[in-house]
Amino acid sequence: MVQVVIDGADDTEIMWLSTLSVALDGTGCGTATHPGIEVARETVLWVTAIGPEGQVERIETVALSIVGSVDPVGRDDIVARHVEITSERESRYRQPMGLQAEGLARHRVVYIVENLLVTRTLHFQHGSVHALDLTLHESDLRAAVNHALEMLGWPSRVDDEGWETSMRRNDFAVIEFPEVWASDWADAERSSLADAERYMSAIAFLRHAAPRLVMIVIEREGPPISSKMRAFRMPYRGNLVGGPIAGENQVDFLATAEALNTDPKAALYVSLYLDAQRDGNPDSRYFKLWSVLETIAINRIEPGQAVQLPDGTPWPDGATTAQAAPRVFEFVRQSTPPQRDWPDGGLYPFIRAAYGRRTATAHYGRFLPDNPDQLAKPWYEWAVRTITDRPGSPDFLWELEHLVHDVVATEIRRVSPL
Repeated sequence: MVQVVIDGADDTEIMWLSTLSVALDGTGCGTATHPGIEVARETVLWVTAIGPEGQVERIETVALSIVGSVDPVGRDDIVARHVEITSERESRYRQPMGLQAEGLARHRVVYIVENLLVTRTLHFQHGSVHALDLTLHESDLRAAVNHALEMLGWPSRVDDEGWETSMRRNDFAVIEFPEVWASDWADAERSSLADAERYMSAIAFLRHAAPRLVMIVIEREGPPISSKMRAFRMPYRGNLVGGPIAGENQVDFLATAEALNTDPKAALYVSLYLDAQRDGNPDSRYFKLWSVLETIAINRIEPGQAVQLPDGTPWPDGATTAQAAPRVFEFVRQSTPPQRDWPDGGLYPFIRAAYGRRTATAHYGRFLPDNPDQLAKPWYEWAVRTITDRPGSPDFLWELEHLVHDVVATEIRRVSPL
């Protein structure tokens, strides 16, 4: 009895398909019937290894078969078709990003990702995702823990040997772009970053992971070869001042914690707000921050109410609190947050602009200025006001973040038992 390994190849990958047990007769010959191999596309099959169980050895000379073809492939044509499929597969991956042209230099770019454990290389159009076969130790964190214990006056200290065992990390991956034609470092990053985030998100979704980019390294082809590195770790974005004025207030601290413990809605609002704060993508943050406002407004504002603007006129087209933007407008108006200088001249244009940006993200993934499809939408004229590089444009996102924080704080105060 021997084990027979069957591999296959299509226009996307070379793969293991099955292992069969084959009984041999006295002459060393044997046959076996496979219960069936399901393939999604035209696939070439062959026996790649054979031998006793646990001792199979690869073989070089094999006979090819082909399954899944739209049209029958004659035996004499299988090898030629295999060559074609191989060529299609190789042309699919690791292609140059951009075209060689005057003023452009060849770069190669790599992104280091944490919280993403992969065990095999996966390829995409302009590069590959690789496993980082490396175990790291959180030595700096160990020092921080020991410092904290010392600060508190505890005699305990982290055991080095135990720490080395418990704090090993191997959840790192590498996203490689071997050939990026760009004018400079920034151009190489701009060209590759969206792809890196997209493919990181794809494998993370399939692996049930929650990764983030740690660092980018760019090499520019020489002579001489030069390189640049930059960390993606998000800097601290909270208050830099200390004391009660910055939120370090004992009463507010206890009141907020108690509200999170006793009111599930308050806990949800804070969780959504913090998730938006952690997000580095502006369009995504608009979407998430608006979701906080709309979620609270749904719970606080009855639907179907007429909405009046500050000048006494009704909301355009007679929209009521049954619609998202008028509902949020009415909620913010009634919540009486601290007096602020609204971007673009008032609460109404601010709400319309923020909702326009949110709608662009919801329907198109992000806001694309001058995109013909988006230009035709009624919300475009509002969304475009949020683009901060327009001359004189106020920072809508900053104002939206602070508005959401204020209204969530109001909800916490309303439900807190303290």
